[in-house]
Amino acid sequence: MKGAWKPGEPRDQAQIQYKYNPTWTMTFPRFVRELLPKLKSTPTVILFNIGFWLGKNMSAHRLTADDWKEYQDAFAPLVAAGVRVVYKTVTSGIEGVNRVIINHKAEASNFFAEVFDAHHHTARWSRSHRNYLPDGIHFQRPEAYNELNMRMIRQLYPQVNLVNSTKPHEKGEQPAACSRKPATH
Repeated sequence: MKGAWKPGEPRDQAQIQYKYNPTWTMTFPRFVRELLPKLKSTPTVILFNIGFWLGKNMSAHRLTADDWKEYQDAFAPLVAAGVRVVYKTVTSGIEGVNRVIINHKAEASNFFAEVFDAHHHTARWSRSHRNYLPDGIHFQRPEAYNELNMRMIRQLYPQVNLVNSTKPHEKGEQPAACSRKPATH
């Protein structure tokens, strides 16, 4: 993680940076332990993923049980304070990438009580619905993001009644029910 301002520092330093010039660097677990608790508005839900932050060659960067445990331990004080921490898997369909390696659902489920399986949802979409940008990572169609976000909201808040304004891509497909369970580690 890199940044130019930290919670607790003078507010005049918290301004738009027109040139990327980070003043601090820290690991993600340290960021979670040291900076998230300092936010003035305490978060109620934190959604995070590893995504491609470790590079497209994920097989060379596969997370170990020790890595997952370090993330779990970093979030533990926030979870104890009532914050919901949800791990989000990556979407599916990028050509030339071993998606099995980066679909961390099984590993994440061992350490986090909630997982939003974006990989599962997008794997069932038609190719035209996914329609990636030339970078092979981001969707070109805003409807794809809208639908994925709606599915995530349905999992996080199943009691909320949402009307799907996007065109269905598969007949009869229903959103997954919320899958909350205690972490096993």
